[in-house]
Formats: sequence, structure tokens, C-alpha cells
Amino acid sequence: MGTPRGIGISVVLAIIILGIYTYVWTWKTHDEIKRHSGIGVGGAVGFLLYLVVSPVTFFVLASEVRQGQLNDYWRSLGARS
Repeated sequence: MGTPRGIGISVVLAIIILGIYTYVWTWKTHDEIKRHSGIGVGGAVGFLLYLVVSPVTFFVLASEVRQGQLNDYWRSLGARS
């Protein structure tokens, strides 16, 4: 069921065409899940959710990393944890 997509080729395509393939992959994957199982949101809604959630995820992860670095900085100055 569905179209097998190798991880390696997906990464290479994403790099070569500057991340655009990640959008194509998201649309196709959500669409295939909906068509074959009847479960899920489908291509268009899945793609829109990806557009909304992926930047939020990035900023949440980035802020956690920055917070850890900030904590390390204050500890290096003698602050308590």
C-alpha cells in the first residue's frame, strides 16, 4: 500500500530543492494514509497542519536549547541551580 519512499533519497531531494520536497512528502503521506486506511486528515489538511505546527516545534525546541545555555552561563558565574 502506498508508495515506498527511501529516507536517503528523501533527505537528498529535500537538500537539493531547498526543503520543498518536505512539503510534497507531507502532502503525499497524509493523502495516502487517508486513502488507504480512512484514518487521518488527508493531504490538504495534513499539509496545513504541518505548516502551522513545524515552526512552533522549531521555536519550542530552540528556546529549550537557549534556556539550557543560559542556565549554564549563570551557573558559570556562581548562580545556584
